[in-house]
Amino acid sequence: MKFFKVRVLNFNVADKIGDVFPDDCQVEFKNPLPITDAGGEQFRHQGKAVLSRESHGIDADLEIDEGTPCHVLIEQIRKTGVPLKLYPAVNGAVVERDGRGIKSCMILSIDLCAAGNSDPTIPPLTLTEEPVSQG
Repeated sequence: MKFFKVRVLNFNVADKIGDVFPDDCQVEFKNPLPITDAGGEQFRHQGKAVLSRESHGIDADLEIDEGTPCHVLIEQIRKTGVPLKLYPAVNGAVVERDGRGIKSCMILSIDLCAAGNSDPTIPPLTLTEEPVSQG
């Protein structure tokens, strides 16, 4: 199951706590990265993500593994037709900052969660009968 070119990080946009990743921010990541979800007290593996740096921020191609909770949800959605929204988010670490501006960071994984992203301008994935990209 794949979702192509989902946005996971915007440049030059303040998130809910006021942090900004400027377009010259150094962003480190090693492809492919794991996709996880918050499953109670631990994160569960859901698939893999391949990230790319674009002029607007960081995009990702997501592939959900068969048999994972996300895959099971997608199969249920296909049967019922009830849409579900999942929000992509980055998990990582800030390496260097200047006030609220992030100068350097590392992305370690991509999280899919039911709650909104800390950057409200990142649209959710709306899961319907067939995999779709963010709108």
